[in-house]
Amino acid sequence: MNEIKQQQLLSILDHQIAACAAEVKALELDLRRDEAVFARIRLNVYDIFRTVYKTALKQDDADAFFLEKLDQIPENWRNSLHLARQHGNEEKAHIEQIKLDTAAQIRSIFHQVREVQP
Repeated sequence: MNEIKQQQLLSILDHQIAACAAEVKALELDLRRDEAVFARIRLNVYDIFRTVYKTALKQDDADAFFLEKLDQIPENWRNSLHLARQHGNEEKAHIEQIKLDTAAQIRSIFHQVREVQP
């Protein structure tokens, strides 16, 4: 991915982080603490992958490195989701599903940015 697209992806991730942070604040002010927790989880996942992408940019093949991490990191969340469902822990399952859904959104954003013509 060229430098313009790299910066575009970082900008999108920064925007998502800011949007989640604003959502957390609004939900907390509205005393909707459970929903604020879920928004904070999304914020954390975006932040994790922004950090991973910044690290990827220092690698020879940044795209391959980032896609590899987009597979590796959520694997623990998939395992945790499976265990939570096995044990009937719906709250934990919901949290793990939020993480997985957010990682899938990040993957989608990555592919959209990469495929747009310069």
